[in-house]
Amino acid sequence: MKFVSRILNRADPVIIIPYEGYASAERIVFMGRVLEDEGIKTTEEDGRLRNLWNSFKRFESDEKSDMRVVAEVNGQEFELTSDDEGYVELDVSSTIASVSTEEQWLPVSLTLFLTEGPVFKVTSRCCLPSNQAEYGVISDVDDTILHTGVSSKFKWRLIVNSIAVGSSARKALAGASMFYKQLKAGNNPAASNPIFYVSNSPWNLHEYLQAFLKHKDFPSGPLLLRDFGRKEKKTKHPFLEGAKYLHIKSIMETYPELPFVLMGDAAELDTDIYLHVHKTIPGRVKAIFIREVGQEKKAKRIRQLLNENKGAPLYLVKSMEEASQIAQNLGLFSL
Repeated sequence: MKFVSRILNRADPVIIIPYEGYASAERIVFMGRVLEDEGIKTTEEDGRLRNLWNSFKRFESDEKSDMRVVAEVNGQEFELTSDDEGYVELDVSSTIASVSTEEQWLPVSLTLFLTEGPVFKVTSRCCLPSNQAEYGVISDVDDTILHTGVSSKFKWRLIVNSIAVGSSARKALAGASMFYKQLKAGNNPAASNPIFYVSNSPWNLHEYLQAFLKHKDFPSGPLLLRDFGRKEKKTKHPFLEGAKYLHIKSIMETYPELPFVLMGDAAELDTDIYLHVHKTIPGRVKAIFIREVGQEKKAKRIRQLLNENKGAPLYLVKSMEEASQIAQNLGLFSL
């Protein structure tokens, strides 16, 4: 919004946008972003013009580089400096005294310092899974639990839905919220299996997608996105350089004893990523659920991958109800 600020002859206050992270007894991973505050406010009554304006403000962000930020977590302080895109990242080894038999959320505070001292402070949290969790869940968002139109011709529905429709008005896949609650409860609801939402959507949509998950009653879990300006390397398997795969790899490395259920759809490269994870991190994937998206060409490709990977726990499903039944048969949860 630089040109708007220039027209009004004012500078917006600088703030930190915190993103929820994750932690284990040995590691803490967390991100935030230093930006000028664009004052985005949303309500369920917002019309298309208001949603368009909010979308414009989300993507026309004014990042602040070389800003000093102090992160406080688990009784320790860490000095961080924002990069060219305004991001601050914390990825540290840290001994957490005790991990409960129930899922916890570890508080994280971020304080922004300017020459005159601290000017802004915000608190977020990191997911600290139970030491009794049976497995973790890593799920895509677009067209896995959220109707986006990513598979529509020219992706026009994706564009319209993303910029002109409020998060509370977006449609969740039928049965998705209930299925994810079943996976979170597993066979020991008191322990609670951790859920991680991983998407190729940009960090600019973090607040929007978080609001969707909350409004549609999905279980809480860190939402991990990608840097919109980051260019992925042109390699034989470009997804191995992409944010989604790198997030998944990091999560599984953070919890080396925990197996995972992977959720995705046939519209993009979820199947390729998940099969690569299954092959390169053997014994850690309990099940891979891929939802059909109504395009036979894409479904045919997944069926071909099924034939080529007969030993993989890969399931192509038409609905969340079908996935739930398979999961129950696999013993992932009991009703």
